[in-house]
Amino acid sequence: MMQEQNEIKTVDVAAGIVFNAQGQCLLSSRPQGKPYAGYWEFAGGKLERGETALAALQREWREELGVEITRATPWLCKRHAYEHAHVRIWFFRVAAGDWHGELQAKEGQRWAWQTVGRFDV
Repeated sequence: MMQEQNEIKTVDVAAGIVFNAQGQCLLSSRPQGKPYAGYWEFAGGKLERGETALAALQREWREELGVEITRATPWLCKRHAYEHAHVRIWFFRVAAGDWHGELQAKEGQRWAWQTVGRFDV
């Protein structure tokens, strides 16, 4: 008897921990219509086929927040199993001088600068 297995594909995601000149990091809320809508996270998104994690990070920040990331340092990679998906998240650190542009909520999300260790969102 053959046993049926439900394999959940792992989705690769890039996320940026972006800092401003005051040393605060940027958090973004998940937009309506997506899983965990309204929850706060480090902004980013799924890698497209053939795309590197850094390229995905740059594209997602441009599309979602209108910001250009010019340099990012790979920090860590974490796996997580959500109810709806398994993800592998590639985190990057982005220093104050390594991004430019005026933040915009292009997908209806909120964003907030937060002091590390004292998040109040």
